[in-house]
Amino acid sequence: MLPDRPSADVLRAILDQFEIAGRLLHIRDFVWRGGALELRRDTSRTLALEYALAASWPCAVLERSQESISGGLVSVRQPVIEGRWVCGSNGYELRIGIDVAVPAAIYIRTHERLLSHVPFVGRPAWQVAAALNGELTAYADAFLAHSQTVPDATERDAQRLRDLYIPHGLFEVR
Repeated sequence: MLPDRPSADVLRAILDQFEIAGRLLHIRDFVWRGGALELRRDTSRTLALEYALAASWPCAVLERSQESISGGLVSVRQPVIEGRWVCGSNGYELRIGIDVAVPAAIYIRTHERLLSHVPFVGRPAWQVAAALNGELTAYADAFLAHSQTVPDATERDAQRLRDLYIPHGLFEVR
């Protein structure tokens, strides 16, 4: 049972009971093949505690020009997007935690969106573990079908940086 005002220690104990850190390390080692794991506490709105797996690397990003194209018809020969290539970053993030705004469930989020909530209050531990396994297996399958591993994505973006910088001289590092 969750207390009315759970502390960060209580939230971490719940996450550790379901071996969240170990599950994320498994994804890091066998799905992403890279990344770093950390425990984060967010108190910006409500108390939230999460384990976060994150990986980032440099990539080329098109910085849009401040001068916008005027409305109306544009010549076929005129570029619609104007800007310059700058050094940015790319990466993956997967977070699993508990937010006291929804204290009866463990959330699974990427940097883009909420993937799911796994209720744990009043459920047997084996049932919660099975639900977490199911959700993380679905995540891993989708990731492998649509994304590259960290080393492959890092190399792809490094090659794009080299292509923009060396032969064309278009790349500007900030």
